[in-house]
Amino acid sequence: MRSLAIRCCVFVGLVLGAPTAHADTRPPVDIPGLRAAQAQDAAIVAIDGQIRRGEWRAARDGAAALLEESKRVFHGALQRALVRLALLEAKLSDDEEALEHWQALQAMAGTSLAEPLYPFFGAAAEKLKTQPTRAWDEVPAGVESLSGLPGLVPPRRAGGDVAHSDAGCAGARGPLWARFQAVIDAQGRMRQPTISGPSVCFDFEVLSTMRGWRFEAARRNGVAVAAMYAETIHPPAKRTWKDVATSGPGVADAVHLLEDGKLAAAEAQIERQWNAALDGGSPSRPPTVTWMALRALALAAHDDAESERRASCLWEAAQGEEPAFYDLDLAAFGKAGERLAPHRYGEVRSATHPDPAAGERMERPQLIRETRRVPRARLPAASYGADRVFIEGTVDAEGSIREPILIDRSAAMHGLDLEALDAVCGWRFHPATVDGKPVAVLYVLGLDVGAGGARPSS
Repeated sequence: MRSLAIRCCVFVGLVLGAPTAHADTRPPVDIPGLRAAQAQDAAIVAIDGQIRRGEWRAARDGAAALLEESKRVFHGALQRALVRLALLEAKLSDDEEALEHWQALQAMAGTSLAEPLYPFFGAAAEKLKTQPTRAWDEVPAGVESLSGLPGLVPPRRAGGDVAHSDAGCAGARGPLWARFQAVIDAQGRMRQPTISGPSVCFDFEVLSTMRGWRFEAARRNGVAVAAMYAETIHPPAKRTWKDVATSGPGVADAVHLLEDGKLAAAEAQIERQWNAALDGGSPSRPPTVTWMALRALALAAHDDAESERRASCLWEAAQGEEPAFYDLDLAAFGKAGERLAPHRYGEVRSATHPDPAAGERMERPQLIRETRRVPRARLPAASYGADRVFIEGTVDAEGSIREPILIDRSAAMHGLDLEALDAVCGWRFHPATVDGKPVAVLYVLGLDVGAGGARPSS
């Protein structure tokens, strides 16, 4: 069953003008952090023109170049470049490369992007369409499951490198991790990989690295058998607050107050320091993000649903701005820690699907205006480096903001962009719907800032 979660398009994406494609007639979104993505849209259109004209090699070269460029772009066109590259390689009989790229698309659940392109590739497309695939958590017939029934020695990775650091994904945001699954057959060969993570670029680089992995097959009663294998790449290590939090005046005191359950005193301390950082123009962003994380912990200690909802949003926002907060050990903070511990940045994004199915009717989220909060411009308007702040987040099926992140970060905003993150965590929406059913969508929020304070903009 397809998950009721979709990504809401924030810039124009065109595919060959195929009869099944519905054009988006909205103008391109003029957001600085997305201009490079809009340039990639234009590159896709150019490649599609070459495909229509039968300029296969030029189109392949363009798709390969776009694939590399997409790694440096927030919302890059990696999967759209990859699907064209795989089909073009198949058309040019570069079968080994085509198969590797197609399998990467299958692993990322991206092959549906090829459907409008199939008529242009004929038999070359058919070669790829017949490749076996597997959904996340699906166990094929005759394969031992991950549950590890008695008598099974599971498969083991015997060699191969793991993607390092950001793996060249310069446009990625937040913590970079991925969950990987595959079938390891009785000969120790990897089959039907699937991967899930918040960054498509990082997923792709992990899959590329895995081509060099070697495995020892699973054994049942000494006999080699096919079995499922799972691994988390860059698994977060449980760390304490002292291991990762930026030091600064008052931080240790606020942490101790929260750990001791002295909520009123902690909240007063946190509010003073948060306002002091923003009134001073947030001279150093990491300490301001630290106070955002502490605000989340204080809110999570309250027992009302609205405080918990806002706390989870702020905690996810803090992780997006400073990945060191990802998977922090929050046990010392009691029920507040228990409530925030499941909220790891990227979990919501990694579960979304690119588009609604053909023929489905989508209604976009609608802001409940009485919940609107706006950041307060604490310095003269001319002090700020921009007059708009753009935040991308998920509006979930309950109408709450999840995993908000700044599209453009700038020290010249003197913390007003961080205060905007804090503000939108209090917003509520009538959720988006697909055929009347509430769904989660990726959504861009624009807030005008400047003279007269900040105000949300459509």
